[in-house]
Amino acid sequence: MSSRKLLPLSGIAAVLLIALAVVVGGTTPDPGASAANVLSFYEAHHGRQIAATFLLASSVPFLVFFAAALASALWPREPGAHPVWELVLVAGGAVAGGTILLLAAVHFALTDSAGHLSPSSLQTLNALDADTWIAWNSGIGVMMLGAGGSLLSRAAGSRWLARTALLLGILLFIPFADFVALLASGLWILAASASLFRSQSSPPVHAAGVAAVVVTVAALVGAGAAGAAGNAGATQVMTVDPTGAVFTCPETDYTVLGGELRLIFHDSIASDGSEHLAQKHVPIGVTLSGGTTSTIYRLVGANSSAGSIRFVDGRYGFTDATFFNILAPSGGVVARVAGVQHVTSRGDFAFTFGECETPPE
Repeated sequence: MSSRKLLPLSGIAAVLLIALAVVVGGTTPDPGASAANVLSFYEAHHGRQIAATFLLASSVPFLVFFAAALASALWPREPGAHPVWELVLVAGGAVAGGTILLLAAVHFALTDSAGHLSPSSLQTLNALDADTWIAWNSGIGVMMLGAGGSLLSRAAGSRWLARTALLLGILLFIPFADFVALLASGLWILAASASLFRSQSSPPVHAAGVAAVVVTVAALVGAGAAGAAGNAGATQVMTVDPTGAVFTCPETDYTVLGGELRLIFHDSIASDGSEHLAQKHVPIGVTLSGGTTSTIYRLVGANSSAGSIRFVDGRYGFTDATFFNILAPSGGVVARVAGVQHVTSRGDFAFTFGECETPPE
């Protein structure tokens, strides 16, 4: 696989590195901490803070690569169309990367020079280090607004990804709401990275993208326990609105009218430090239209994947199974999506049995 095709996964790498930096760095002194407390903290945690700084700085190129890859995929191809939102997306990625580098530089200076600064200088630098979040949030906010606008301007774009990006882009500029929006933006980048990677893969089943997003969501949930002797795991459940998604079939395309898609993620850490992951996508009350008649169809089935990743040597393996049936009012199957894909660090293979393709997002 060419390096260009791997570029969409840069967003996953960026989020993973940032999450690891936060876990390694831990809780740092607040802006009003005394000089003595600041000095004591950085003398006691010098090595961890230096490591967190380099992890944070190393996320920057991946974040910029992701923004560029997404903008390139959404770049208007129509004659006379102007890439306004795509340029906002690229600029936002550059601004976000710059603010993260600023934060990393300030934190490195604070960690490296804590024992050589006057008390007033130490407190000033610590306050600056603690408050650079406003620049970080703003940069990510511009990137999210650009991504949302770019997706909405494309007829084939994902509606829920677009609307969520625009909402998060706005919330990132609103006090108190911005913290939750920042965390949600990380999850959005994971989903967008996986979706963009999947859209250029064949056959059109979920494993490659799902494996990537599950790995990183699990890393966000369980990174703090990665060094432990093992844990029972954690489960996350969320729902998304699939309205507008299109199943492409040989005779008819089926458009989702309503319902919800329930996403269930589970991860656990074994005693050897490897992470075991599983996910399931289940449609709940999803209805569809064939577009040519007033007949309302139903979607049943599920997409499931499971596997593991070894952080020691980077080896991973995931198996994904997708089986969806589109049912007529009588209960008969009118179309289906069916496929199995196996993705590993040593290679992959896939089999497609159904005649339809899943929506690109």
